[in-house]
Amino acid sequence: MADYRDPWDIPPMPMPAPAADPPPALRPKSRGAFVAGNLFGGLLPPAIYFVAQVIVLVIIQVAVYIASTVLSGTYSAFWDGVEESIVMLSMGVSALLCSILFYAAYRSLRKTQPPPLSFSEFGFVNVFLSFVAIMVLWYLIVTVLSFFPTDIGGYDEVVQSLESGSTWQRFLIIGLLAPLVEELCFRGLTLNRFLRVMPPVGAIFIQAALFGLIHLNAVQGSYAFLLGLFLGWLTYRSRAVWPSVLCHVFFNAGNIALSLYAETLPAEVTQTTESGGDRLVMLIIPCCILILIPLFRLNRTLPKSESRLRLPLA
Repeated sequence: MADYRDPWDIPPMPMPAPAADPPPALRPKSRGAFVAGNLFGGLLPPAIYFVAQVIVLVIIQVAVYIASTVLSGTYSAFWDGVEESIVMLSMGVSALLCSILFYAAYRSLRKTQPPPLSFSEFGFVNVFLSFVAIMVLWYLIVTVLSFFPTDIGGYDEVVQSLESGSTWQRFLIIGLLAPLVEELCFRGLTLNRFLRVMPPVGAIFIQAALFGLIHLNAVQGSYAFLLGLFLGWLTYRSRAVWPSVLCHVFFNAGNIALSLYAETLPAEVTQTTESGGDRLVMLIIPCCILILIPLFRLNRTLPKSESRLRLPLA
């Protein structure tokens, strides 16, 4: 005879084993760690870009020194002939290497950000208005700088080194590679990191200040700061870095084209233009009004960017 078992006599359920702690990579970060990590992540790209330029320049100088002692036996004579070309070459090499690094980091960061605007969503009219704003901003900067001596902080030497290369080198390195790496660095990485932990106004202002400081020159830094404000706002509203890259390329390439055109003018024409610079100052107020037109149109047509503040609750 089988043993009788009471149907209401239910054996107790076994208790589940305590859950194991998640791996460190999956644990939620504290508020302080989140803020510190994004601030460090925003400051790191400009530091890498600056250090890369110094390291590449030193490596090329050492290579030139070794080559000069082998070929000519005198470093100074060999250096005088290639100094300007080396500066341009080091800029190009460091910009190319950092562009590859920053682009990979930017693609990884984009996965956690709102989708960027495409060219069709941004609109051809807005692209054109961005170029107009850049042109007016460039004229305002040049006019304001005309009040100050150009030799402040060695600005003349900087300009001479940037104009030392051939035409194709200037357009390739200064007109294309430099805008690409600087936009990926400051607008693509630094701005996006700062937008996670601070209001847009603060993030745009700080990245523009860093963009001005990295030029290590008072004159360059002043107009780089103004340019960084506009490009930072444009990147924030478009949620993409390509509009700022196009505007930056247009700004740098336009300056190169104008400088090349000025070199072809007769000396008397150049002197007449410089002597009439004071009269052009009267156009500052109309230009200030003119730059508000594309900015107002861009602000009205571009979609409002959603908040990117992602501070953890704990």
